[in-house]
Amino acid sequence: MKKTILMFLLVFSSIMSAQTATIKVSGKVLDNTGMSIPNATVTVDGKSTVTDFDGKYVILANSAKSVLKFSYLGFETKSVAVGKSTTINVSLAEASNQLNEIVVVGYGTMKKSNVTSSVSSYKNEKMDQLPVSRVDQALQGKIAGVQILNTSSAAGEAPTIRIRGQSSINASPNPLVVVDGQPIEDGLSSLNMADVQEVSVLKDASSAAIYGSRGANGVILVTTKSGSNKKTTYSFNNSVGYKSAYKLYDIQSTSDYVKQLYTEKALKEADPLWTGGSTSVATGFQKSYIFEQKFLNGQGVDYQDEFMRTGTFRNIGLSASGGGKGFSYRVSGAYNGDESMMKNSNYEKYQFRLKTNIDLNNKVSIGVNIAPTYSKTKRPANDYRDYYRFPSFIPTTFNAETLAFVQQAGAYPNLKVGDYVNPQYFYGLVFPNYELPDGSMYTSTSTTNPWTTSSINPLKVLNLQDDTQDDFRIQSVFDLTYKITKSLTFKTTASAYLKYSDRMQWVGTNANAETNSNFAVYSRNNSKDLLTENTLNYTKEYKKHSFNALAGFSAQKTEFYTSVFQGNNYPNENIRTFNSAGSITLSNNLSSSAAGEIKNSTALLSYYGRLVYSYNDFLNLTATVRTDGASQFGPGNKWGTFSSISAGANLAKLEFIASSKVINKLNFRAAYGQTGNNRTDNLGGNNAYNPYLNTLTNTPYSNSISANYVSGTGNGVVANGQATPSDTGANPDLTWETTVSANLGFDLSLLRNRINLSLDFYESNTDKLLLQTNTQLFSGTALSWSNVGSLQNRGHEIELSTTNIKTKDFKWTTSANYASNRLKLTDFGGLAETPQTGERGEQYITKVGSPLVQFYGYKTDGIWLSQDDINKSGFTASNVSVGTLTPGGLKLVDVNGDGKITTDDRTVIGDPYADFTWGITNSFDYKGIDLSLGFQGVQGIQMYEGDTGYTEVKRQVLNYTANHWISPSNPGDGKTPYETNGGLQWVQTDYGIDDASYIALREITLGYSLDKDWVKKVGLNQFRVYFTAQNLLYLSSKSFRGINPESRKSGGTYSNPLITGYDRGGYPVPKTLVFGFDVKF
Repeated sequence: MKKTILMFLLVFSSIMSAQTATIKVSGKVLDNTGMSIPNATVTVDGKSTVTDFDGKYVILANSAKSVLKFSYLGFETKSVAVGKSTTINVSLAEASNQLNEIVVVGYGTMKKSNVTSSVSSYKNEKMDQLPVSRVDQALQGKIAGVQILNTSSAAGEAPTIRIRGQSSINASPNPLVVVDGQPIEDGLSSLNMADVQEVSVLKDASSAAIYGSRGANGVILVTTKSGSNKKTTYSFNNSVGYKSAYKLYDIQSTSDYVKQLYTEKALKEADPLWTGGSTSVATGFQKSYIFEQKFLNGQGVDYQDEFMRTGTFRNIGLSASGGGKGFSYRVSGAYNGDESMMKNSNYEKYQFRLKTNIDLNNKVSIGVNIAPTYSKTKRPANDYRDYYRFPSFIPTTFNAETLAFVQQAGAYPNLKVGDYVNPQYFYGLVFPNYELPDGSMYTSTSTTNPWTTSSINPLKVLNLQDDTQDDFRIQSVFDLTYKITKSLTFKTTASAYLKYSDRMQWVGTNANAETNSNFAVYSRNNSKDLLTENTLNYTKEYKKHSFNALAGFSAQKTEFYTSVFQGNNYPNENIRTFNSAGSITLSNNLSSSAAGEIKNSTALLSYYGRLVYSYNDFLNLTATVRTDGASQFGPGNKWGTFSSISAGANLAKLEFIASSKVINKLNFRAAYGQTGNNRTDNLGGNNAYNPYLNTLTNTPYSNSISANYVSGTGNGVVANGQATPSDTGANPDLTWETTVSANLGFDLSLLRNRINLSLDFYESNTDKLLLQTNTQLFSGTALSWSNVGSLQNRGHEIELSTTNIKTKDFKWTTSANYASNRLKLTDFGGLAETPQTGERGEQYITKVGSPLVQFYGYKTDGIWLSQDDINKSGFTASNVSVGTLTPGGLKLVDVNGDGKITTDDRTVIGDPYADFTWGITNSFDYKGIDLSLGFQGVQGIQMYEGDTGYTEVKRQVLNYTANHWISPSNPGDGKTPYETNGGLQWVQTDYGIDDASYIALREITLGYSLDKDWVKKVGLNQFRVYFTAQNLLYLSSKSFRGINPESRKSGGTYSNPLITGYDRGGYPVPKTLVFGFDVKF
């Protein structure tokens, strides 16, 4: 019996052992680049473990039929059956599920599925490989509703950025830029593009209300890359490229132009319909023809070519990222060298960033983020206009023959071979006998000038003047996070941003006129921004409910210092230090802005909070409130409260929709909120809100100190007193501009998120605009700032991303965006309309109920083809007071129908706002080959062509005069007037307006990554070579006569926000080709 029992126990034990035997499985978890993933979760049969620092794991499976699941945040979960394997290595692919995607918002992050306002994100993949030197340039065409216009092609110049139109007139219309939680006015200029992890744009008041009085123009949030607790990895990128002009003006030489004049003379005199009698070619033109033929062998100078060059582009970057248990770090350095296609246009930038995070224990962690940047900008002293309007018969410098000709009468004895040639040197000279284009001989002894002008050789201006600016910036952030409980976290941040900017504009002797003495203008702009942010963040999940509450307090102080002085009469032009000047004056010969020294500071105190509630990702609610107190405002107006509320419902969570497995997201959003604008740096003066300082402004180093006072009867008489008054008085009752906006949105994801569509419809209304209004004379000033007027922006946006094809070896994705905005002035302080005038007499009008700025002038209906055409029109000299009735001149339209052409016929003839903007990027990956093509465009935008107001341009630049009218029987295209006919500047009519729409292949990138197995054999993780180009294709409207539809003039008169949409002398569009390689190890 005992033997039987013993045998039974042995058999039972064997059976039980067989049933409970386990299989030991080990391996590594890697990402799609072959890098190990620490802390990845591995589960099997109810057990779980995490990978170590090297991505390794060990786990026990119950049987060969067991299934291992590998998961890690941001990656797709992968399942693998154990089978007969005891070693299982897996590679996890990055997750594409947009429902779980994390989006950066103000003071934190949110799941994209919980976002109820209008927020767009752009994740950096290969931004540092693009042939641009600034982050804002790299974002062009990438985000719906964000319009980025490269108004200048000069190296390093900032583009114009507008988010959903324009919400202000005199206060800054620029969006707030926040880098790693710190608001930085010029934050996008100082960033290393390789450091950028993600860019988020808060476009409506609901998302931007957390920034209160600074959020009215939208907010751009930049998150830089952080380290990880993986092994240290290194990344090195090196690229070099070349820049050239995409297109130059088609210019005819002086000889060609004079030949054209003789051809026109013959055609006119042979035309039976010509009533002008015999014609002649002016002596000055004959002289210029003779000089170019005799002394330059008929080959004039193309000053465009003299100014342009093949520029170089260089980008070098090195970074190290890694960490260990409880700490992570990333350190990076970069150099960017951008040598423009224009001479004397260079930009260099050196960047460094150290970002680290340390867990002191399981509750406390600290972070340090330090980023110094140094940049040097060199600018040309003159604009492009000086080169394409300068006549080709004038040589760049003297040779022996041309010098002898100029000195024939003993003039200019100090000139020597190699000196620059100016037009004035040809004044009063007798030119030699020479055969003219019609076969006749020039035998005149006339001393008529070939070209009478105040201009001097543009190359002399370029090379004897110098404009250099040095900028040093440093961003430093220290933060401490304390996990009070599992749900409650406190974070305090202390940050500082310092900027030092020095600019010297040197003008050598005779560099801008024949008699000017040398001088230099020294400008310094320093700022110091100190900020502390303190937040409590509470997160709680209960069954299907989730809550997130944020409460915070911030204090910010910003100090500004500006000085502008001029040094004169330097004895040695090679020593240009301030103390070597013969005299120092409080002046600025290069600008109309005031010289002197200004110190100022502002402070901002803020209390803010946000509450987010989500029910099963189906219903989402967000409420935000912020109270700001600003030092700029007077008593009783310092504090303002800004709030918002938004809600969303994802119908895809409903069972009958979720069961279809076709619709992954069907979300409807609604948002309403209020933001403000207290960014008023450009209002001028010491402080536009202070009731005293801006009225009585002392002028340093001045012996003449005076102020306004009023005496006499009636309106009184203004006289000077003891202090220098500002042109505009301050107003202690001013407060910030306020913008209220509403947004309706719709998000749709289909087919496992392979198709993602977002639609947004919005309206924003800005009230209390800061405008200058007339004041009573007894105040001592003529104008004062006031809160009057309002603007409205209304539009819609579309964002679409698709995964078109995805196989083991091939992937094709598309991302596209479209945006349309309508800007309207709804109140202008009681005024119905206000006209403005530009430099060439072109007019602009600001009218209530219309776009903020409109072009205002005369409509045209082609040209007068002949005198008979004029006679039949019924118009005579007696009823035409604008322009002249001349064959070949512009035919103005009698808009009001009174039978006359007068100033009353002026009307709206265009506006500078786009109908819509768009961008589309297609990306292809096949094995180790990647290709990306990004197109971007603007449609329906117009601009004043200021060049049509210059006689030399109309003579030489064929873009404006090709196929023009010559005589009644030779009308050309019947639309292009003769250059001198009509008695009216073209730019004062719709003939001076062009359609500035364009389509650009903004970037194309072709790369090849070497096989991973081969790369690993040489100790690398990745090696990629690439070619990238910008503007390989750039198509403008057929009617566009310029060479750069993005260029706009913004200085001087055009710094007035109500005078915009005008260009003259804009640089060409750059075309850039870059080759580079990227190594990770």
